[in-house]
Amino acid sequence: MAKGKKQVKEVNPLYKTTREVAAFLGLSAGTLCVWRSQGKGPSYYKVGNAVRYKIDDVEAWKNANVKHVELTN
Repeated sequence: MAKGKKQVKEVNPLYKTTREVAAFLGLSAGTLCVWRSQGKGPSYYKVGNAVRYKIDDVEAWKNANVKHVELTN
């Protein structure tokens, strides 16, 4: 490794960005932004201007919002 260069390896971060969560849920980042302003969607944390989602919270929200549909004839 070159002198003065640091190598950073992120294995599985506990917190994800809006873009990462949007991709995980199959949504746009804009949808998550709108949901945040409406008090909807998964829990998030904000430090300054940085919005982060704890992946466990996102998965719990996703699992709690599963809709089961029964087909009738």
